[in-house]
Amino acid sequence: MHAAITAFITLVSAEANEVATAAKKNTVTPENVVAALGKLGFGSYTESVQAEFESHRDQQSTRVKGKKRFKQQTAGMTDAELEAEQAALFAAAAAAAQSL
Repeated sequence: MHAAITAFITLVSAEANEVATAAKKNTVTPENVVAALGKLGFGSYTESVQAEFESHRDQQSTRVKGKKRFKQQTAGMTDAELEAEQAALFAAAAAAAQSL
C-alpha cells in the first residue's frame, strides 16, 4: 500500500510540476495540483482537493491574524509580563491536551 501511495504522489507531483513549468512558474501551487489531477484522469478528486486547499488557507489566515493580534496585545510588555503570559498559555495548552 505504501508503494502505491508513494507512486501516486510522485505521479501527481511530476504532472503538477509540468503544469507549473508550462505556465513559466517555478513554484507548484495548489491550482497546479488540481489541474494535474484532472489531466491524469482523477477529476473526481478535484472538488474535494480544492475544498481542502481552501480550508487550509482559511486556517493559515486565521493563524497569521492571531499572531498579529498577539503581537499587538503584547507590545510594550516587560520581559517579566511576557514570561507570565507565556506560562499562562503553556498551562492552558497543557490543560487542553489533558482533556483529550
